[in-house]
Amino acid sequence: MAPISLQRLTCQSPSSTAIMPLCAKIQEEVLRTMSQPCPCGSAKPAPQCCSLYLSGKSYPNTAEALMRSRFTAYVTKNIPYLQKSWHPDTCPELNAEELTTDWSRLEVIKSKQGLKKSIVEFKAWYLDDGQEYALHEISLFKLHKKRWVYLGPLDQWPE
Repeated sequence: MAPISLQRLTCQSPSSTAIMPLCAKIQEEVLRTMSQPCPCGSAKPAPQCCSLYLSGKSYPNTAEALMRSRFTAYVTKNIPYLQKSWHPDTCPELNAEELTTDWSRLEVIKSKQGLKKSIVEFKAWYLDDGQEYALHEISLFKLHKKRWVYLGPLDQWPE
């Protein structure tokens, strides 16, 4: 099936013109969303970045890309993706009530890609009562069933 060009998307109903204003609003929102930068900070439009991973159309091929997509999953509160991208031995129970943090931006400080294990250091910024704070983490990622998954935080960079 050929992809649909959203610029050419039309909403015509032969039987009713009442649907037209709503359809125009939907078109406007879809086009606005498609041009928004991805929350992960890559500067790419979301549909060309983490949305590919969160939708299941693709899977990150590096630990850094996985970490960025996990940040986006936290922003969008996508629990199934967070669980899928977490190592089964360390994945906690997650529920929507726990995902209340207002994440604002991501800063990748350093990453080291390995063949079976990788490390990504980052700061994930969030807002609390109008004040911005950062979660600073050095994360360990591991290949599991030929896919990168989040294993957990490290206390420091390994020597």
